[in-house]
Amino acid sequence: MTTFDDDEYVSQALRVGATDYLLKDTPLEALTNAISSIYQGHTQLGPGLLEKILTPLPESTTLIPPPEFAELTPREKEVLRLIAIGASNRAIEKSLILSTLLQIR
Repeated sequence: MTTFDDDEYVSQALRVGATDYLLKDTPLEALTNAISSIYQGHTQLGPGLLEKILTPLPESTTLIPPPEFAELTPREKEVLRLIAIGASNRAIEKSLILSTLLQIR
């Protein structure tokens, strides 16, 4: 908990390993909910802090995949695409007709 909501403080704290960042003026009910959530393993950032540390990419920015991307098979690229859009393991399995069990030969 801190009083500093400056984007540089938030960014620096997260860079050095902080997983949660709450402001001291957080209302009591929100604070108790955040503490409960943190205890359950979730990450908490105070309202508006995520927006302070994320810089939107300019519209003209082209994302270039790393050279290793070319070495992936089409199937591996599809799995990676599904992961990137936030698909669950179950959704990936259904989409690619995979089994979640590992077969040892």
